[in-house]
Amino acid sequence: MKEYEDASILAEAQKRLSEPATYLTHDKVMKKEGLTEADLNDIEVDIEK
Repeated sequence: MKEYEDASILAEAQKRLSEPATYLTHDKVMKKEGLTEADLNDIEVDIEK
């Protein structure tokens, strides 16, 4: 079953990588979602390695 899942994930990754990507800037994402910098002030993020 794991091999099937791995093959499915690989196939999806290859499909996505073969399609042209459209990148959004930070500003466009913020505008699209209706967020302001003030909305982000109280958010705390911990990044673990």
